[in-house]
Amino acid sequence: GGPAEFRASYELGEELGRGAAGVVHRARHVATGEHRAVKRMLRGGVGDGASNELQAMASLDHPNVAGFHEYFVIGDEVLLVQELCEGGPLAELLERAMGRGLGAGPATARALREMLEAVKHCHDRGFVHRDLRADNFVVASHGEAAALKLIDFGLAGRCALSERLQGPAGTVEYSAPEALEAAGFGQPADVWALGAIFFLLLTGEPLIRTEVPATPSEEMRRALHGVATRRVLDPGYIRLRVQSAAARLPDSAGELLTDMLRQDPARRITIEEALRHPFLAAGPRTGHSA
Repeated sequence: GGPAEFRASYELGEELGRGAAGVVHRARHVATGEHRAVKRMLRGGVGDGASNELQAMASLDHPNVAGFHEYFVIGDEVLLVQELCEGGPLAELLERAMGRGLGAGPATARALREMLEAVKHCHDRGFVHRDLRADNFVVASHGEAAALKLIDFGLAGRCALSERLQGPAGTVEYSAPEALEAAGFGQPADVWALGAIFFLLLTGEPLIRTEVPATPSEEMRRALHGVATRRVLDPGYIRLRVQSAAARLPDSAGELLTDMLRQDPARRITIEEALRHPFLAAGPRTGHSA
């Protein structure tokens, strides 16, 4: 649809957030009264994130992926109408845990299971997300048993099981080693990124530690990016981080973390294997409260 159709269908509300990819507003669907999220993105931007996001979201349909309703083209913008997730990002949930993480209990097991299910669905439909991080999983609502939902497909790429994508993508602190090298990367890179989120959930600390000042200069940002890249590519650094975390964890959690963060993508655990792992098989499915 175009501008007239959008104005007839939606009442645009307050801004909910903004990033490099676009601006998200709350909107009310006139016909149903339902509140939805409208993401405004520039057409034909860098890597054409609007086109990537539209392609991916229109192909996906899963309880752990934010739902897609429709889209409108207005001037040089694409407006994507999505499910509104009111519970806030996973990163916020971790902030409320005061830097301690959620530990190795049922809340972490449930969160990881839902993230793995969301990414498995993307892979089954032929997409690699390429920007998995704690900000890109949001809680559907404020309820105790609310599901996690995967959002932000602006960097998503079509990639079959045996295919490789080129060029770095996403946030370096969550990037797999092979995503920072020339050889290219595929589905196992998403597993590494989930491993980095799992590390954060378990410990409250990022896998790749860099001291970021409150208002870093551009020069400082570049330097920190270089530090983070070197650490991702350093097997000794990753091994020490994982071993120090695993020493404080139950065996099953430490083993799964180690398997998700293997330097060699060919030896890294697959999503299907991770979903069958004893850490995820044990314990009841409870809410997100720690």
